[in-house]
Amino acid sequence: MSTLKDVAEKAGVSTATVSNVLTGAKPVRPELKQKVLDTINELNYSPRRSPKKAHSISSKTLGVIMTQLDCIFFPLVISGIQKIAMGNNFDITFYPTNYDRSLEKKYIKNLVNNNVSGIILDTVVPLTDINYFKEMGSLKHNNSRIPVISIQEDLTAFGITSIVLDSIHGGYMATEHLIQKGCKKIACITGPTAAGWAADRLKGYQNCLKQHGLPTNSSYFSVSDCTLAGGYQAANLLLMNAIDFDGMVVQNDLMAIGALKALRERGYKIPDEVKVIGYDNVFITTLVSPSITSIHIPKQRLGEEAARYLIQEIEGVSEHVGHKLELPLSLIERQTTNAKIPENWDLFLA
Repeated sequence: MSTLKDVAEKAGVSTATVSNVLTGAKPVRPELKQKVLDTINELNYSPRRSPKKAHSISSKTLGVIMTQLDCIFFPLVISGIQKIAMGNNFDITFYPTNYDRSLEKKYIKNLVNNNVSGIILDTVVPLTDINYFKEMGSLKHNNSRIPVISIQEDLTAFGITSIVLDSIHGGYMATEHLIQKGCKKIACITGPTAAGWAADRLKGYQNCLKQHGLPTNSSYFSVSDCTLAGGYQAANLLLMNAIDFDGMVVQNDLMAIGALKALRERGYKIPDEVKVIGYDNVFITTLVSPSITSIHIPKQRLGEEAARYLIQEIEGVSEHVGHKLELPLSLIERQTTNAKIPENWDLFLA
């Protein structure tokens, strides 16, 4: 029996191209598409279908469980998911957990009971809950498999395909940028400790300080909730505790804006006296003054890849089940670390 790989080799294309022809997840040039279809007919190739396709009527619905739907980070992720889902005639159901692990588990049960086709999961459950993730890796309804794609958290150890970002590297990159700008005493405002990405960004921050022989005292970081008010309060807490710092790593851009307000109210000049770097690179970083240096995450692509991989698993044509796709991070320098950077409103950061 011919395989997807056989078709790719015979047609002289990649397996991804064959998959895109079969699922429509990405456009393929007409002449290339016809070549693949001719090869499929020649080899009498029949895509492997999941048990759901073979034994039940698919709901044609994707379940998406995210930490927050009202966070400025997620609209572009959602846009990416919607783009691929709509292009393949799938509906979407969204559930926000607000970092509550019990809600996440409840929503998983709801989606399974509703015979959802597949799930995109931004988990807040700790990786020590091994039984839970083993269940996610073999999720079924009436003996039909329900594929799960993880975003941000690497769950490949449990057989779950994961679209990830190296948050440890991101935290390190942000901290090193401040060191390169001359900062010696660097504070950090972290995200919710329930989120794996927050713990990893904090670890990257700490690793960088150790690597450069700088202090890593826990009094230099404060936990917040990813909101404007949270960043403002966390920065004020550091200031009230008389923490002396000349740089600040903030784990998302909303908190960075709140932190900037607190610093400016206390009379600090940015970036002359304190340099600040955010994370995510959402559009608002270019609108505030001073504009915010930030670690860029390809947010829309994160959503697109998650939906694309999920649909391929649902259709039984994926060559990447249980694999990891790591998306690149980059640093965008602006005025909170370099006063000479000109203002540049960018309303279309993806």
